[in-house]
Amino acid sequence: VVISERELEIIRYIAEGYTNHEISEILFLSQHTVNTHRKNIMQKLGVNNTAAIVMYAVKTKLVSPNKFLFSPTVN
Repeated sequence: VVISERELEIIRYIAEGYTNHEISEILFLSQHTVNTHRKNIMQKLGVNNTAAIVMYAVKTKLVSPNKFLFSPTVN
């Protein structure tokens, strides 16, 4: 599977929880372009949801799980 540099960048942002709108603003792209990249990514990876894109990003070490994300909160 050949993922372009731009697609990898978008995968990272998706995995970090950014919306298409937020990604478009950060990368100075239209929302339509980001959505097209997302569709192409999903097709290339053979997946049909965002969770699978995030799993790919973690498995390939594009992103690392935030150690604070899963830590118990102090009340």
